[in-house]
Amino acid sequence: MNAHTFTQFDEDLDYLHAEILKMLKLTRRNTKNAINALLNGDKEKAENVIAADQIVNALELHIDQAARLLIVHHQPVASDLRAVFSALKMTTELERISDLAACIAKVTREIDLTTSTSELAIMKPLLLNMFRLTRESIKQRDPGLAAQVISYDIHLNNSYSAVQRVMHSMMMENPSQTTQCIALTNVAKRIERAGDHLKNIAQMVIYMTSGQEVRHIDADQLAALLAEEDDNDET
Repeated sequence: MNAHTFTQFDEDLDYLHAEILKMLKLTRRNTKNAINALLNGDKEKAENVIAADQIVNALELHIDQAARLLIVHHQPVASDLRAVFSALKMTTELERISDLAACIAKVTREIDLTTSTSELAIMKPLLLNMFRLTRESIKQRDPGLAAQVISYDIHLNNSYSAVQRVMHSMMMENPSQTTQCIALTNVAKRIERAGDHLKNIAQMVIYMTSGQEVRHIDADQLAALLAEEDDNDET
């Protein structure tokens, strides 16, 4: 990003990124609370998650307005404009994650689960670690940390596939559990989708910091691209 020392643009852009980090914190909290509510059968906490989703929605609108005003007032170009557009994309992804958390909370509200949720408990730390890496990649403008988020998404996808297999076996062995197994499979899918949205944010961090579009390359190509950029930085 170009240096704009002590300018209003810098202050406005820093404010925008601070608000994104605030939105990420709230979204992470909603997601963690939604999963915990499900694992513990805590309907009150589930209701709190559903209510808190409205706060995330309002924050998205606030950030969107701040970004639009920044563009109008400063008319940024090149990497500065890229940073603003990336920020707008990130807020959209975060809002969708919070929506997924609300959907998980609604399952807790509507169903008294008796089926084992241990497989979902395995997915939880993977997703929360993706949140942590995403936060640090935004905070530090670090494409290497963003690449780690993308790598973690592969593990989360594998975990989701394992949940699918377990739930399928349980339905075959005990058809009376079919409704609950389907509900848990849907929850696992929403956790997996939350990981996809975090991966999308990580890709935007890489785009914001390097100008490289990495949404349609595989992990090996991404690693090679980042290594190439490191070599260029040393020259």
